[in-house]
Amino acid sequence: MKKIIFKVPDKPIIEIPMGVDGGTVDNEKVVVFDETMAKIAIPKLASSCELTFGDVSKIIKYYLLKRNDEVDYKNIPLSEISKEFNYIIRDIECRKNLEIEFVGYE
Repeated sequence: MKKIIFKVPDKPIIEIPMGVDGGTVDNEKVVVFDETMAKIAIPKLASSCELTFGDVSKIIKYYLLKRNDEVDYKNIPLSEISKEFNYIIRDIECRKNLEIEFVGYE
């Protein structure tokens, strides 16, 4: 099963299981380890407990834009992005210590 984990080093914040097709979020299985940090990492969680694939994709691509504004990630699928970063994105400047790990994308 594919899932995306937002975390600070060695401590998960939120684990987001993706649907079988990888293009949906399985909201029933989302695990929030730290509610405050999850709302900071994914601002939409401050107003809704439901996430869509688009929400997750947009926030990841937003963080990548802040990390490197020379590459336009808008039209690049998450599967390609995960491979480009060897399945974990580190050093996100606008959110110190935040990491995004892609599990099952190998």
